[in-house]
Amino acid sequence: MRLRRGDVTIEKQYRFDDKNYIVAFSATFQRGNQTLHGRVLLGQDIGPEQEHLVNRSALLQAIADIGGSVSRYSGPKDENEIKAIPGDVLWVGLDMQYFAEIAIPPQPVHAFEIQRRPVKATDMAGQEVARDLIRVTVPADGAADFRIYLGPKLSTYLERCRARTFPASSTMAGWPSS
Repeated sequence: MRLRRGDVTIEKQYRFDDKNYIVAFSATFQRGNQTLHGRVLLGQDIGPEQEHLVNRSALLQAIADIGGSVSRYSGPKDENEIKAIPGDVLWVGLDMQYFAEIAIPPQPVHAFEIQRRPVKATDMAGQEVARDLIRVTVPADGAADFRIYLGPKLSTYLERCRARTFPASSTMAGWPSS
């Protein structure tokens, strides 16, 4: 997929794995012959909206492995604040009760950013439901390359993703589990 506006060019490529919930994503962005500095939006919500509406306590969080230590992150209290999480990010994504989106770069990235995005919806009974989305972005200089898992947190699927993405010697302590 290619977008051109004046001298700005953005190219994206998606390759879907037919055996798992994995997408290989790559992108390049430039102005003329100069690389552009920007961010790749990994996502801001996952899972069926019904899960949020029925279970008001369903919690969407960012999750990342930074230097071998896995942590979960909530968005900043101020919805206008963009919180940078620095470190050697081995993988980053969104985590919820039953679903996960995990972006795995070929080499660690130096940081990711999160922002809380409050939204309101109406449930099946017509009641207003307020919840937070978590916008996750990764800074990118001219190009981005990720394997992205987006699917249920079933151990069989997650293990296949881990096995296809990381060498056999890698430990995945904290990898999202069902």
